[in-house]
Amino acid sequence: MGSVTGNSAIPTRVKRVLLVSFLFFIVILYPSYVYYELQSSLQSKGVEVKQLLQSKINHMFDEMGLVLTLPELECDKHTVQALRRASFYSPYLTELGLFNSEYRVYCTDYGKSDFPIFRSIRSRIEAADDHRSMSIALSKSIKERALFAFLYDEKRQIGINGLAPPHVLENGIDGLLGDEFGYRIAVGLEVLGQHDLLKGSTLIRPYESYIRSPDIFISVVVKDRHIVTTLLYRLPIALLVAILLYWSICTGFKVRVAKQASFDNRVRKAITNRDIDVYFQPIIDIKTSQVSSAEALIRWQSERFGNVEPTRIVSVAAKYDLMNDLTTMIIRSVGAAYRNHKGVLDNISIFVNVDLATLCNDAFIDDLRDLFSLYPELEGRLGLETHGLYLLSELEYQTTVQLINTIRQFGIAISLDDFGLGYADTSVLKSTSIDVLKLDRRFVSHFNRYDVANGDIVKQALVLANEKGIELVAEGVETSNQMERLTSLGIRYIQGYHYNRALPEREFVKVAFKNTKEANSSNTPNADTE
Repeated sequence: MGSVTGNSAIPTRVKRVLLVSFLFFIVILYPSYVYYELQSSLQSKGVEVKQLLQSKINHMFDEMGLVLTLPELECDKHTVQALRRASFYSPYLTELGLFNSEYRVYCTDYGKSDFPIFRSIRSRIEAADDHRSMSIALSKSIKERALFAFLYDEKRQIGINGLAPPHVLENGIDGLLGDEFGYRIAVGLEVLGQHDLLKGSTLIRPYESYIRSPDIFISVVVKDRHIVTTLLYRLPIALLVAILLYWSICTGFKVRVAKQASFDNRVRKAITNRDIDVYFQPIIDIKTSQVSSAEALIRWQSERFGNVEPTRIVSVAAKYDLMNDLTTMIIRSVGAAYRNHKGVLDNISIFVNVDLATLCNDAFIDDLRDLFSLYPELEGRLGLETHGLYLLSELEYQTTVQLINTIRQFGIAISLDDFGLGYADTSVLKSTSIDVLKLDRRFVSHFNRYDVANGDIVKQALVLANEKGIELVAEGVETSNQMERLTSLGIRYIQGYHYNRALPEREFVKVAFKNTKEANSSNTPNADTE
C-alpha cells in the first residue's frame, strides 16, 4: 500500500480538469458575462434615450396644447402675438401656426397664411388616438430640413403645428450614450439623426423601440470597439478571479485530502489497536419472544471525528486492505463475549459480517483457525454473514461455495444477506449450503399488506427454507405493521428497531439473560454476567 502522505498532491487527472475549467472560465464564461452585461447596459441606455425623447415630445405638445386653450384663435393681432410669445419662450419650438378642420394653415406667428398640410400627415393625425403626429420636411422659412409637430383639437376643430430644428430631439443623447454606443432616431420613414450606427456590433442585439404617437423609432447599438475595450479592460480582473478560484479549489482539495488522510489514519490506527466497539443487535424468535441469535456490528466514537458511520470505517478498511484485520477484530470480540458470559450466551449464535473478498482470502482461513484455538467457545456458535453471491461468475461462484463448505467445517453457520431487493433468485439458495437467509432491510422497508408480488417472493423463500432447514430472518423491521405482515406470511425470526437497536455488550447480555431466565427459571446465571 502507498503512503498516505503522498495523497496530498493533486492527481494529474484532477489538474487537467481544473485546467480545462480555467480555460472554460476565460474563453467561455468571461466573454459570456461581458456579453450579458453589455446587453443589459444597452437595454438600460436604450430605455433612458426613450424616456428622454418622450419627455421632450410631451413637453413640446404640452406647449402647443396651451396655445389651443386660448378663447379666440381667429388670426387677429392677439392671436399672432400669442403664437410669437409661445415660440419665443419655448426651448424647442421656433415657429407656430394654426390650421382649420380642412387641414389648411391659416395663421402663423408671421401673420395670416393659407397653405395645406400634406395628406399623409393628415392621415397620421386622424389615425392617432390623441390626434398628434410629427414629420420631417423642408422648411421654407429656414430653408432646411426641420421637425414639424402637429396637434389637433377635435372639439374646437382647430389644430396647431410647430417647427423645431432637427437637433432639438438629439440634444443630450450623445452625452447620455457617450462614445460606447451608437444610435438612430427616425420620424416615420425619415431619419432625424444618427451617430455611429454602422459601427454597432452584430454580436449584441440592438435596442429597438417605438413611440407610437408620434411615430418615433429608436435604435441603439453597442460599438464593436467598446466590446473589445471592455474585454481587455476587465481581463486582468477575470484572470485574477480565475486564478483565485483555481487556487481555492486546489487548496480545498488538498485540505480535503489531508483531512481524509487524517481520518483514514485514525481509522487504521483504531482497527490496529482494536479501539472500535462491537455492538450486538438481537434477532428475536417471535414464537418464543426470546433472543435466538444476534448480529455483531461495529461502532466508533472518535474524539476528533465524533460518531463515525460504520460504512465509512468499512470503506477505509477496504481501501487499505484491512478488511481481514477488521473482521478478525470483531470475531475476537465475539469470542471474548462468549467467554465472559458463559451460560447466558451459550445458545445464542452471533453472526459477523464478512465480504466475499475476505471470505475467499487464505489468510482469513488461517486467522479463523488461530481464533478458534484462542477462543474455543466460538465453535458451534459463531456465524458469518455475507452477500453478493449472485453477482459472481460461474467459476467464482463454484470456488466460493467450496470455501464456504470449508468454513462450515469449523462449526460456523453461514448467513446470506440481501435477499428480496438485491436478488430474488432461489437458484443460488438451492446450490449453496447456508444456514440463515436474510430478507434485505430495503425490501422490508417497502413491504406492506397490499404488496402481492413481494409477498409471493417471501412465500417462495419460505418454502425453500423449510425444505433445506434454513432459518429465514427479516432484517430492518421497524414498525408493527411490517411485523404483522411478515408474521402472517410465516416469518419467525425478526431483526430490527421494532424489538431492539444494536446494543453494547453489557446491555445485550442483560437482554439475553432475561430471556434465559424466563425460559428456564431454575438456571442460575454465571457471576460474570453481572
